[in-house]
Amino acid sequence: MCNCNNNQKNQTSKTVSKFLLKSENKDSNGVGFFLVPDPEAGILEFKVVVVENIGFKETVKRGQTCEAFKFIPFGIELETVDGKQIVIDLCISP
Repeated sequence: MCNCNNNQKNQTSKTVSKFLLKSENKDSNGVGFFLVPDPEAGILEFKVVVVENIGFKETVKRGQTCEAFKFIPFGIELETVDGKQIVIDLCISP
């Protein structure tokens, strides 16, 4: 089960938000993940589009037209489970 941030489009984690607030370079780049409709796959199907080397502000701007989005900055330590990194978990309401 994913944490849907109360079904908000911006699903950037609190850990990332804190990292960005503490970071000396608040406009540091990272990776943006965007959940968008995938009509080729079928009705109510979605795909994740990954954009590398993008800033948080630009991710938020582009994410407004998506179902959901998330930003992970370069330089942040990601959580791991059984040695595997947890990178992305985007949610939408059914």
